[in-house]
Amino acid sequence: FQAQFEVPLGGTERPASVSLSLAQQQGGTSQYVNVSGRAPGSLPVDYGAGLSRSPDGSKSANLSAQLQTPLARVSAGYMYSEHDQRITAGASGAVVWHPGGLNLGPSLGNTFGTVRVDGGKGARVGINGARVGRNGYALLPGLSPYRWNEVTIASDGLSLDLTLLQNSRR
Repeated sequence: FQAQFEVPLGGTERPASVSLSLAQQQGGTSQYVNVSGRAPGSLPVDYGAGLSRSPDGSKSANLSAQLQTPLARVSAGYMYSEHDQRITAGASGAVVWHPGGLNLGPSLGNTFGTVRVDGGKGARVGINGARVGRNGYALLPGLSPYRWNEVTIASDGLSLDLTLLQNSRR
């Protein structure tokens, strides 16, 4: 048999949860408890921590965290068992070389575009929070191919010397 229980913790803005899993296997019961959620603050940091015990009595523990920045997703983890210890780290993102220069950004998926905002360094573009780089370009993931895509520029992060004549365009 196998049973799993999950209990939400805290409010709805950055929910956390505790889950407990029991599994009957040949030779005994495996047990696993995990806590996961999103840490408070302006940057989205997802975390997880878990403990487990196998039917033979061996125990293990793990910790992990992932941070989504405007330029990349960065992750780190630690795993401990009676037989092994591991530290992991990683980063994922995109590097795009185009006629306007080189831009770094989050993973782009299958379709993306470059958006030029002259003098708009630091402006937020699109719904994913992409920022305009020093070269005046931003990477915009998740565009729909063969369709008009509306692109918006938020005024927060713009220089006070810059005036937007239009903040949305197809």
